Amino acid sequence: KETDLEVIRKCQMIFQDPIASLDPRMTVRDIIAEGLIINGMKDKKEIDEKVFKMLEMVGLVKEHASRYPHEFSGGQKQRIGVARAIIMEPEIIIADEPTGNLDNETADGIMKLLTGINQEKGTAIVMVTHNRQIFEKYPGRVMVCKDETCTEQMPDEPIDLDLTI
Repeated sequence: KETDLEVIRKCQMIFQDPIASLDPRMTVRDIIAEGLIINGMKDKKEIDEKVFKMLEMVGLVKEHASRYPHEFSGGQKQRIGVARAIIMEPEIIIADEPTGNLDNETADGIMKLLTGINQEKGTAIVMVTHNRQIFEKYPGRVMVCKDETCTEQMPDEPIDLDLTI
């Protein structure tokens, strides 16, 4: 059980469909704070401060914390999903098609946000995408897989990633 919590702290997920990944009965504050609470944080003021900071970091405002997911656009919902992931200060984020359901401008904003998180916090981001423009436009290491086999890597140097628990 303790090992599971450690993995949750070190590795977070951003889902392809923000609508399906956000509980419609929870406020944005509760959605973003859920990981902190599960991991034992009890101080409501500290939780709120962290949630407000995450909202600001992803381009939303603290007043959004009391609203529900259905009140937001698709891009805003994806930003809530990003905030939920980064509040745990993970070492790695797995982003499953994080721009798949978004228009080009909104998708570009989400990719800039993820790139900024990678650069500012040093968080590794594993991007799962079928969109070649994503990995051509944004920096990073690319592995092309087909039929469960890695067929190509760019650049060629190995990744040094230590996720030991």
